[in-house]
Amino acid sequence: MQRRRANTTQTAGCRQSCTDRTESHRLPRASLRLEDGPLAATVELPPAHTSSSGRPRSVARRLLTTLLWLAIGVGAAFALWTIWRDASVTSLPSDLHPASLALSIALRIAATLLTVFVWLGLFWGLGGSIDASDGFRIYLLTNLGKYLPGKVMHAAGRVALLRERGESTSAGVTSILLELLVSLLAAGLVSVMSIPLLLRSQGLEQYATLVSVGALLSVPVGLTVLHPKVLGIVLKLVARKAPAGGGPLAHQLPTYRRILGLVALYALVWIVGACALYAAARSVYDLDIAWLPAMGGIAAASYVAGLAVPFAPAGLGAREGLMTLLLSTMMPAPAAAIVAVLYRLASVAAELASAGLTLAVRAVRASVSQPPLPARGSGGAR
Repeated sequence: MQRRRANTTQTAGCRQSCTDRTESHRLPRASLRLEDGPLAATVELPPAHTSSSGRPRSVARRLLTTLLWLAIGVGAAFALWTIWRDASVTSLPSDLHPASLALSIALRIAATLLTVFVWLGLFWGLGGSIDASDGFRIYLLTNLGKYLPGKVMHAAGRVALLRERGESTSAGVTSILLELLVSLLAAGLVSVMSIPLLLRSQGLEQYATLVSVGALLSVPVGLTVLHPKVLGIVLKLVARKAPAGGGPLAHQLPTYRRILGLVALYALVWIVGACALYAAARSVYDLDIAWLPAMGGIAAASYVAGLAVPFAPAGLGAREGLMTLLLSTMMPAPAAAIVAVLYRLASVAAELASAGLTLAVRAVRASVSQPPLPARGSGGAR
């Protein structure tokens, strides 16, 4: 009798378990509304499909993510093709120093990684909670989207991937605008310190003095703009003028101390970039080390010139044009043109290498964290 009751209880438990499984598959699908401009859409999220973090993920979202990576890859390939078809590449000297060019790429990788630290510092200061590994991967992969025309693909991709991980859209949009503003202020700081050296080398002492005085007067202005109370107003103006038509901004801004520290860190990015430009120049021309301080101003001024051309992907063409002009003050014009193209090539190679490194690290971590397969014969029916 007791055995019959036990069998009856076990059978009832099995029926309840099967019923629970059936009901779990009958749960209504969740609906997610994406409201980012022209990409607005309603996506059905079936509970059976979940991401690695446990959040629902649909076929439509996976397709959208695949299309995003495809667009980023096309942008990077377009940048490399544009550089390769440049006439300066076909006229590379036979005595090119590959060690100097490799050093330039390594320094550009270091500058790229430092840039990610700046963005993460801003995003965390805005209330973001993404971990460093995901932040590095999102930034470095979507950063390749800047080589697509319009200058907004990398920003849209970054915000979309942040939203996929449950981060705030407003924090993502504000962090991108803040990074742009911090990079411009740091570029201006480095430029006003090094451009006078170029002017003095051309015998324009009076203009060098004028630029130095203007630089000293601009320091208080820059410090005032960086204060959170003033920065909030500036960000709203920048958002209205942005190519994407602006977006929701975060109400919480990073502290004044954090912003000043990140501006200093971005100034270090430009200093490392100056060393990379000097190494690229040394690969084709025997340039004196005394010109190294001026390289920071050349790299920063060329960056600003690239931003001023709205539809040039990552400033392609405009940045190299101004860089060639400024470099020609210290070397022959043909050599200056080659250096400008090599520096762009080193930058693209560094960004591709950094993005590939994040994917490799993720793959290694996934393989290490994967649970071991059970030994044969350790389980199953007996």
